[in-house]
Amino acid sequence: MKIIVVGAGAAGLAAAFTTSSAGHEVHVFDPTPDKAAAFVAAGRLAPVVEVEFGETAMITLCLAANKRWDSWSEQLQPFAPNGDWYQRSAMIVAARDNDDIASIRRLADYQSDLGLQVEALNARSIRKLEPALSPNVVGGLLVEQDHMVNNRILLSALRDACRHYGATFVAERVHGAGPRNVETDNGSFSADAVILAAGAWMSQIVLEPGLKPIAVHPVKGQILRLEGSPTSIFPTHPIDGLDVYLVPRTSGELVVGASVEDLGFDDTITAGAVYELLKRGRELVPGIDEMKVAETSVGFRPATLDHTPVIGAIGPDGPFVAAGLYRNGILLAPTIGDEVLHWVQGSPVSKWVEPFTPHQNSSTTDANPTTTQQVQ
Repeated sequence: MKIIVVGAGAAGLAAAFTTSSAGHEVHVFDPTPDKAAAFVAAGRLAPVVEVEFGETAMITLCLAANKRWDSWSEQLQPFAPNGDWYQRSAMIVAARDNDDIASIRRLADYQSDLGLQVEALNARSIRKLEPALSPNVVGGLLVEQDHMVNNRILLSALRDACRHYGATFVAERVHGAGPRNVETDNGSFSADAVILAAGAWMSQIVLEPGLKPIAVHPVKGQILRLEGSPTSIFPTHPIDGLDVYLVPRTSGELVVGASVEDLGFDDTITAGAVYELLKRGRELVPGIDEMKVAETSVGFRPATLDHTPVIGAIGPDGPFVAAGLYRNGILLAPTIGDEVLHWVQGSPVSKWVEPFTPHQNSSTTDANPTTTQQVQ
């Protein structure tokens, strides 16, 4: 079967990897894959830390996706030269004051009600576990189920794996799509199946009449990459501070993120956002003062109005969409790959995906947008 995948972020590459490794002819369309949210991201796999009150279906989906990561990483390992790219290092949620402690306790109670395992830590035990934390940290949580992946190594490994299995990459902007074709500036391309995983640009693809578009908008996130020295006091766990997170790499890089800004596709790096990230980050890990600012970057999270994803076919014959993954694109990547392959093979979606199919999710709209821009 000939398959076209639109988008070379985590979801698109996962779909391409799964289908190409199953023997299908796959073509991936994306002119600027380095603009994908997954390229800019920190690579947290955080279904427990990221849980929101009242989102039972979402936590079920994310936990199911998290369980796929061990086997999925083994499949990708031959294409990832860095053996430390996927790390099962438990996540720490750190509290800077009593208000943080109160918020964390409410979250922990809700997590426990859902059957999730979290361990409360007092000031002494949390700093013993993570010596890089500030003496001012007053407590927190240890979350064993949440881990991290080096997102850029992941994307590189996925691209290499896709090529290994015969997939091709086409640097074309897709601005229109149907069940079996896409439209670009250079003409129409046909296939047996079309997969749309265009991230924050999903709403800018005009669909054929009769297909309901997906309402997705970009949520800007500014993020920092710091570089430690051999003498840096470097954290060994990913740390969540409720309004900031720090993700360490074995290479000596520390990712600090991320702002949440509803500003469309504004890619400006602002002094205020950088200041706030550094300020909040150093309140948790003072050692970042001595680190080099290696990179500042902007990504665009693809969000639906209720921040839940849309996964499944939007018409009887497709196209299949993986839209609105917001902060969970990397976490959900193995599941997206599985569900695309299920659909191609004529199988139903998994039970944990059913609440997020287009006919269940209100983020599909009744009409195409009247104005569009091309996929960037």
